[in-house]
Amino acid sequence: MSSIFNRTVGNTENLLRSYEGIIGDISSVAKSLREEFLQNGTIIGIPDLSDAEAAQTSLCAVDGASASDKMQSADLLIAGSSLHDGARSKPIYTGTDVEPPSLSYSDIRIHSSKNDEILSAMRAFTEIYVLGEAPHDVSIIDGAYLGNFLTVLYKLQESPQTAERIIQFLREDTNGYFIKGLQKIFNVDLKKKTGQEVVALAKSDSSREMVREYTDGTSFFVTDKILAEYLLEPGEMLLPLDVKANKDKVSMLEYVSGSKNWTGFRWNPRKTLSAEDFKAVEDFFTFGNKDTDKDLFSSYTYLYDFKSYHYTYFKPTRFNPGSHALRLEFTTRGINRNVPGDLQHRIDKASELVGYVNADVINAAVKEPFSQFMVDKSVKMPVSASMKQIKATIPTLMKSENNPMGLVASYRT
Repeated sequence: MSSIFNRTVGNTENLLRSYEGIIGDISSVAKSLREEFLQNGTIIGIPDLSDAEAAQTSLCAVDGASASDKMQSADLLIAGSSLHDGARSKPIYTGTDVEPPSLSYSDIRIHSSKNDEILSAMRAFTEIYVLGEAPHDVSIIDGAYLGNFLTVLYKLQESPQTAERIIQFLREDTNGYFIKGLQKIFNVDLKKKTGQEVVALAKSDSSREMVREYTDGTSFFVTDKILAEYLLEPGEMLLPLDVKANKDKVSMLEYVSGSKNWTGFRWNPRKTLSAEDFKAVEDFFTFGNKDTDKDLFSSYTYLYDFKSYHYTYFKPTRFNPGSHALRLEFTTRGINRNVPGDLQHRIDKASELVGYVNADVINAAVKEPFSQFMVDKSVKMPVSASMKQIKATIPTLMKSENNPMGLVASYRT
């Protein structure tokens, strides 16, 4: 197949010229914008906390891992989540014999196209559960701020098959950690009472909200993340903007009294589920209480209607000039753009939270906060080891007449 190699590699120069044409446009626009933003205050410096200052606040990252093996007659599914303390923040679990909070899910299911969806939903579920159990002042969740929640919501409402394990775990969550995790994400008043903040950092980002806001309809295609990379130097951040994505998803949470159901469902949980299982679903939407002013629908609406859901980009002080920028999503109490104090509150909150996350970035080689790097590394190991152990154990535990070796064999040659 040398012809494939020769043809592909021989096209390298043409590929680079095409890429440079696009990047050249981005660089030119970003250079002009940067000068303007430095003058009008859209680009500001970020706090660089000392070790003593960073140690006053406990910070952690919550992340999960999942694995699947498509065996000959079934799929083996495993997911798990945990958390890890920051490198310079006040330690909660580091240096102790106490294991940090965690939750795992495992399943063997007859092969179905739904299995991958079930696995992603259960990984998201475990991450929200761990967030609910985290005692830290600041918790970093991986991906978009609402990403895990929406993943669970979609699969809960899609079908009884995709909802089955979610409902089982909701029912078994006697400590209510999953609901507590949802409240940490949505309940802005709760953050004020507890002092516990939640921020989200996405490793990849395809959004273009900021591009539309700042480039006035420039005709080239570029994502927010790439533009921020060229706009910012280490130690700088952009003033926060309102998140507009997923605003329409609130319609999936609305309760219609006539049908006694929430509008996003493609099946009827009230008619399908047992009373115990339906109670678990109902608690999901109501946070376990009957106060409609504090249910999931109202809390979701609040984030957008009161402009409480924001994002910013920053380049950590320990990154290099050519390093990527990080996108941080966070929430504050409702603001009024026309009131200077409220606008300043949003800027101050963004600077405060960026400062905590920035303190956990140890060097440019680790392209994320230390806590994110460590939890990602630590949670993958047990998930991977569990996969190997279960496959090795199946033939010894399964009845021989059910062909255990046929189950664990791969479906590929």
